[in-house]
Amino acid sequence: MDVIVAKVGAPVGLKGYVRLEIRTDNIRERFAKGNILRPSNPKLAPLTVKGLRKQGAKIVAAFEELDNPETAAHYRGCELLVDSDETAEPDAYYPHQLRGLKVLDLDGQEIGTVTELIFSVGQEILEIKLHSGKVVLLPFVLELVPEVDLDAQSVTVDPPAGLFELEAGEE
Repeated sequence: MDVIVAKVGAPVGLKGYVRLEIRTDNIRERFAKGNILRPSNPKLAPLTVKGLRKQGAKIVAAFEELDNPETAAHYRGCELLVDSDETAEPDAYYPHQLRGLKVLDLDGQEIGTVTELIFSVGQEILEIKLHSGKVVLLPFVLELVPEVDLDAQSVTVDPPAGLFELEAGEE
């Protein structure tokens, strides 16, 4: 299965560099010089990493195949992929693995469903749709999500006191 490691943004400068929205927490490994990333658009050629740099708050990448802004523009909006086998890390989860999992409280009661794993600057965030219909965001950290059981198709959560009740009570 494919795993998204970045989304290509606008071209930068005249040499074909592009902005990236990073979707991995292992930037150095995924974007090491010489690594090949596949675009989500099968009509586009794979890209070989030439370099990566920070430009302000943005990440800018150079790829061997992109040498001008016109060529780089074809990749804008495209997701860059690797095989999930290449990214296997202990305790690492990908959005496709978590979407649809049952959300259980510490007592084992089902309270909702995981709808998304959101990549954020500081940490990943679980988007959970409660049975009440409300959507809550919960930082995906060990203290708040002590267990992920892919075999049982569930995650166990320990949210801050009142978070889910507060969200469920708002109308």
